[in-house]
Amino acid sequence: MSAFNPPATPYEPYPAIPRQPRKAPMKVLCLATWTALNKLGFPCYHMVECNLNKLHGNSFRLWRSAIEAKYYNGKGRKLITAEDFDELLWRYQAVTDIPTVLFADELITAYPDAKVILTERDVEGWMKSMEKSFYNILSWKIWWFLELTDWQHSRQYLPLLRYPIDIWTKGDPENRDKLRQGFHEYNAHIKSVVPKERLLVFHPRDGWEPFCKHLGVPIPDEPFPKVNEGDFVADLHSNVIVKWRIMMVLTGFAKKSAPVIVAGLAVWACWLMLKKW
Repeated sequence: MSAFNPPATPYEPYPAIPRQPRKAPMKVLCLATWTALNKLGFPCYHMVECNLNKLHGNSFRLWRSAIEAKYYNGKGRKLITAEDFDELLWRYQAVTDIPTVLFADELITAYPDAKVILTERDVEGWMKSMEKSFYNILSWKIWWFLELTDWQHSRQYLPLLRYPIDIWTKGDPENRDKLRQGFHEYNAHIKSVVPKERLLVFHPRDGWEPFCKHLGVPIPDEPFPKVNEGDFVADLHSNVIVKWRIMMVLTGFAKKSAPVIVAGLAVWACWLMLKKW
């Protein structure tokens, strides 16, 4: 089984490939371990993939519509069947992280032969990761500029970062105690709805053996990847996504506006970068 190696950054997005028939079944429904799954050769959908896909504008809108239909006003397009999900996931064999984590029940039903992995962590360790990633990223002042100028990407993508915290805290995103409660409730729910023979409750310290045994694949001859998820997600957004979108916005202005305006915006954007948002 060959490893799947997606591009390192969204500076080189995937080609805009139209949806095609699924060539391999969905095999893994996981709540973390994107790096490990890709190393094992399971093309894995993750928040990174939302940004790499050239059709991301449509996928952002589809995810937003589905989240709002399920959790908010009931309007929008619900994702229920494998056919529904395959519009977004047709070339992947595994899913992890947001936005798919918000559709655990639907995915478990839609792909009944897929193995389920629940990555269970100490709640305080998870909270630290959330502070470094979601709360940190959403506090950046640069977003108001990108939401105003970058309708194709940032304006569509930001709700996908805001919705999980709002959902897990039942509408009180600044309440850390409610977030802890949401963490425990989510883990308990997954354990209650997935048959034991289909579920692996996993901690990264357990290493490759239980992970690979559950998936029926050979154990790699290398250490289990250890990624600080909070730092990884924050670095991805700061060093790649935000700078990439600023570059796209300024490029668009350069084609339409006077050079002096573009120069002023470029200086201002660079100043924001130096201030780290």
